[in-house]
Amino acid sequence: MIFPEVNRYAVVSTGMMTHADMHKMKFDAKGLDPEGPIIIDYEIGFFVYAWHEDEITDNFKKYSPQVQQIMEEAHKQGITYVMFDRDGPKIEGLNVYDW
Repeated sequence: MIFPEVNRYAVVSTGMMTHADMHKMKFDAKGLDPEGPIIIDYEIGFFVYAWHEDEITDNFKKYSPQVQQIMEEAHKQGITYVMFDRDGPKIEGLNVYDW
């Protein structure tokens, strides 16, 4: 079997986002805003869609500059999703938030 489409995702620690970012992602994962970001909430983190540059710019304005930076860099590297996971690795050079 060959899958016709394969996507890449990056894994980073939820410690890369602020407590406020976490609450915003939980809200956005409910899908109440049809124009909002595509986020899947799971027990220990989030899958966040990072593919369309215009959506990253518009949809992540309300998030911290660090989350915006992570999403923009993921897009530049051709990554489709960012998985923010409590057990994920921290990114060297970025702030770590302990909440």
